[in-house]
Amino acid sequence: MKKLLLLLLISLNFSAYASIWDYISPYLTVSSESINETGNKTTLINNFSIDFNKLTLANNNVLKTIDVYLKSNRYNNVYMTISGENQIKNGDESMEIELTYNGRSITLGKEFKLLNRGEGDRDGGKIGTIEVIINAVSPVQLVGEYNINLEMKVKTPWIGQSTQTFPIKATVPIVTVAGFSSTQTEMGANTFLGATVDFGNFNFNQKNSVDKNLFIRSNSPNTFYISFDTDKLIHESDANYKIAMQYYWNGKAYRKNSKIETLSGVNEGRNSLGIMTFETERINGSLIAGRYGATVNVTITVE
Repeated sequence: MKKLLLLLLISLNFSAYASIWDYISPYLTVSSESINETGNKTTLINNFSIDFNKLTLANNNVLKTIDVYLKSNRYNNVYMTISGENQIKNGDESMEIELTYNGRSITLGKEFKLLNRGEGDRDGGKIGTIEVIINAVSPVQLVGEYNINLEMKVKTPWIGQSTQTFPIKATVPIVTVAGFSSTQTEMGANTFLGATVDFGNFNFNQKNSVDKNLFIRSNSPNTFYISFDTDKLIHESDANYKIAMQYYWNGKAYRKNSKIETLSGVNEGRNSLGIMTFETERINGSLIAGRYGATVNVTITVE
């Protein structure tokens, strides 16, 4: 009977010791979301990421933030290091980025404090904010997805450290716009800005023409083509009377639906790239009086 009681007391004492050890075991958990559970050693939860989504061209100091939450049963200094390049890249194209923590600049590869010794409740709530800033998006920033995978490390004395990937990405949408006036502030994909080509009163016994400056904004590295689907002006009330029409790009003739190569590579749309000429056939006395016109569908292709 005495032997059985002794074994039971030893077993109970061991269980109590294990529970106390679990309770006082030091831990640190850092996350981008509120933390409820008790951690184990040092844990950096891998949900730190930044996505700027679609950027606006042009733009400066584009800001995105991510909150930092911390839970720990120790009140030591807590350090973080973010390492890597200060650019998000799309092939050879890049945009510079800057990072701050609670308004203080972060030097990539250099350790900084998340919390000082004894600071903060450390109960799983928010302790600060990391800001990522794209310094400049140019008016013709090359279309595509830009990204970088930074390394994020957190550590505290007596508990340990943890390292995870911190991905940052942004998408530059395609901008391919053409028109007969400046397109440098226009957005859109394969868009032609509507315009009227007015011949005024026709002159008889000659061809009549109208010149238009063509402006193109494109952030694609590919070739920009434009085509027109109509080659006739039709009388407003009698469709039997028609005037043939031809197109010229910088003096070179094209027929309807021809793919006219106007640009290769990027362009801001600030200045005219050349002259688009609309020219009628020779006007003679066989035509009846009245207004002649057409609705021309314009197709833009970038390939």
